[in-house]
Amino acid sequence: MSTPRDSGLRATGEWALLAGVILSFFLLRIPTWPLLWNGDEAVSMTVAHAILDGGVPYRDGVDHRGPLTYYLYAAVLRVAGRFDVTALHAAFAVLVAGITWAVHGCTRRAFGARAAAFASLAFAIMAYTVGRPADAFAFHTEWPLIAFTTAGAWLCITSTDRDDTRLLWLSGACYAIAASSKQVALLDAAAGGTFVVLGLAARRRPRAALRAGAAMVGGFALLLGALLGYFAIRHALGDFVTWFWTYNTKVYMATIGWHDRVQSLGKTFRSISLGFPVVTALVAAVLPWNLAAIVRSLRGEPARLPPETLFLGWLVSALVGASVSARDFGHYYVQTLPPLAILSGAAVDRLLAWLAPLLSRWKPSLEAERVGTWASVVLAVVLVVTSVGPLERRWSSRAGHRWDPDQRAVGETILSATRPDDPIFVWGMASKIYIYARRECATRFSFTNALTGYVPGVGDAAGSNGRILPGAWDALIADLARRPPAIIVDTSPGDISHYGSYPIAQFPRLAELVSSRYEPATELLPAELRNTFHLFRRRDTPPGSAAP
Repeated sequence: MSTPRDSGLRATGEWALLAGVILSFFLLRIPTWPLLWNGDEAVSMTVAHAILDGGVPYRDGVDHRGPLTYYLYAAVLRVAGRFDVTALHAAFAVLVAGITWAVHGCTRRAFGARAAAFASLAFAIMAYTVGRPADAFAFHTEWPLIAFTTAGAWLCITSTDRDDTRLLWLSGACYAIAASSKQVALLDAAAGGTFVVLGLAARRRPRAALRAGAAMVGGFALLLGALLGYFAIRHALGDFVTWFWTYNTKVYMATIGWHDRVQSLGKTFRSISLGFPVVTALVAAVLPWNLAAIVRSLRGEPARLPPETLFLGWLVSALVGASVSARDFGHYYVQTLPPLAILSGAAVDRLLAWLAPLLSRWKPSLEAERVGTWASVVLAVVLVVTSVGPLERRWSSRAGHRWDPDQRAVGETILSATRPDDPIFVWGMASKIYIYARRECATRFSFTNALTGYVPGVGDAAGSNGRILPGAWDALIADLARRPPAIIVDTSPGDISHYGSYPIAQFPRLAELVSSRYEPATELLPAELRNTFHLFRRRDTPPGSAAP
């Protein structure tokens, strides 16, 4: 018979286990902190620099992702220093730890402590091994997205339990913040709202359903209105709409057809299933039961919608969100990790709820609760053992690996050849050079796709002229006149990121500026890089000295 002391000991063990999981994976990430893992991080850092200089994203620092990540970067870099990659990744590790805690809390609220323990372990392992190292260790925009979609789902579940509409305002606000990190969070918001409204409708409470839906929409609209108001006050609303919405819908996604996007959904599912076989198998094992329970609930027997409804809907929305652009970027899969982990925890709890009574009837001396505890431990061990290979490979790829040694060498050359306050400009998609050089971007374009029409995921240059953003060239030339770069780096000779199709000579306005005001300085580079990158030094630039 359970006593209050037993319950207290179990609670202590539960939280100790969660703390152990969070701490272990936090420590595993420490060796990854000094490395710049992905070019998206470099772009976000340059946009953060514009914010720190009093500017705003999209107008003063161009990119087409959501603004939340840029402001998180700016907050860290304001404290730690403008080029402090280590501090950025330390903050990222804290964020992942917080998401692990939120996954545990959301699962515990919906399914209990046993499910929560497994879900938090599953999430921590998947977060460390998802995609490639450049996906799991880089501070991508998907990580803030899942932080707030998890909070939104947690509030949805809590509101359902407490019948408290006020929490749905907060849930809607959380989903809006998630959408300000990445647009596809709109799909997750729809999944959360559908669960709340359907749950109340199934209980024959149509007015409550309307109030709940209005509360979520209201919370979302308030945050969205505040975001739009901020950019309007900063006289950058047009830039925000152009880059955050129009460029993504009319250019970035429009270059790939719907047939490819549908195929991408299957590829995403296969990649996740192969990457996380135990978690996927657990979710699939109880899927028929979950679907049957949802159908019965919608028919009014029982009237309460099972919480799996929310997380299955969220998993579907995350799979669609990860696939909609039809680009096989591993960090897109991050969106699926919280619902997948939560559903795996729920599956463990469901399977053990079936198994324990059967074993107890077979052997009456066995206590159902004890059987469930040991069986959950066995499943957790299976999860860890099957993850040893991916964990070991990921650990081996951590510290000491010199990512993009060519861009690093170019950056270090510029560092020694310029003064700390000299801006530079990189033609192409090689934004890491700014960070390795510890030099500011001279223009709002830290990568130049808007000027060439190149779209990642579309290999050739055919039709790219039609994708050049109107006004982009005027903005570039104005930026270069206002803040002339000390050095221009041309990445087209080495075809870096397909920029061999876009040599500077193909763009007369930039070619004329380079020929009239700059002189070749490629000899500054190591001999092995002189056919890959070309440097041009401004003619009135005094000799630089190595930065301290």
